[in-house]
Amino acid sequence: MSMSTYLERVEQLSEDDLHLETTQLVRATRKDTAKLIAHLAEISRRKAYLPRYTSLWAYCVEGLGLSESETGIRSQVANVCIDYPQLLDSMGENRMSLTVAAKLAPHLTKKNSSKLIASCEGMTKARVEEYLVRFKPKPTVSPGIRRAKAPAARKSQSTEKALFDQDGPDVDLEGAHGVPED
Repeated sequence: MSMSTYLERVEQLSEDDLHLETTQLVRATRKDTAKLIAHLAEISRRKAYLPRYTSLWAYCVEGLGLSESETGIRSQVANVCIDYPQLLDSMGENRMSLTVAAKLAPHLTKKNSSKLIASCEGMTKARVEEYLVRFKPKPTVSPGIRRAKAPAARKSQSTEKALFDQDGPDVDLEGAHGVPED
């Protein structure tokens, strides 16, 4: 059935049936996403993308046709789900979104994974971000005044002029990101 035909069918649904089918689709999508990530994790573990592709990233974008955004979030979760399969369980059982799983991925350790995953089930991305700040707060900076470092010596004007004349006006004479070169 084409999607335009499907849309026509959806337009005929009652509101109750529309909500029911939508809920079922979300659950199925999350379960399918968890399955896809499990496959990507195993492909990555085996390096099964070789020799045709240079990386899992290239396999996902070029071979599977995923966008860079889809690839980034799925490969981030795939990289940790071998060690923390309960992450996939939470996603597949509709207790956690892919976005939340990706937010948790860099924070998971053997010690904290069970607690962290269980605590974040059912949370939105914003709530998880707040939770992670409390879970792993940034170190506080002690108040005080510190002596600034002496500025690095600037290049001579003749060196700057030679660079300007050679490369044109868009050359950053201060080095990368405006930081003086040593």
